Amino acid sequence: MRTAQEQFWNADRELLVNDANERSLCGRLAFLLVGLFPEFDVDIEYNRNHAERDYTKRIWDRAAIRALLESRGVADLAEREERAERDGLIVLPDIIVHIRDRPQNLLIIEAKKTSSRIPEDVDREKLRALRSDLQYRFAVLIRFPTGGATPQAMDGPDWFNLQ
Repeated sequence: MRTAQEQFWNADRELLVNDANERSLCGRLAFLLVGLFPEFDVDIEYNRNHAERDYTKRIWDRAAIRALLESRGVADLAEREERAERDGLIVLPDIIVHIRDRPQNLLIIEAKKTSSRIPEDVDREKLRALRSDLQYRFAVLIRFPTGGATPQAMDGPDWFNLQ
């Protein structure tokens, strides 16, 4: 993981300086991860889960469901929360390293730009729930230093945290 982070830092720092879209940042990082995990699939915002009846990736953890719904500004929170607790909440992890259509979930990554308004605790809850509900071996929260930060203010590629 650190190797991909350092490669990203060295090759794509301008994406951070320019506060590029989170999907752009994740796409580039995922591209770099492919070479580090040749026996696995690396996917961005992958919403499929072979074990679910309708094949969608869901979480069932109440605390994570509430945090995610609140962060999305859901108006009818109680109703949506009740439905999600019954049916699960469909989620799109930022990056996953896994083997598609098999229960081999190695790594899940949630990315957070420093310019984001959504609290980091929401991403931590989502990671905790995904790791628990879908049995990911490792979970990582990445903080992309963006939003007006200059290369001098960024002290190097140390922005991930194993959960």
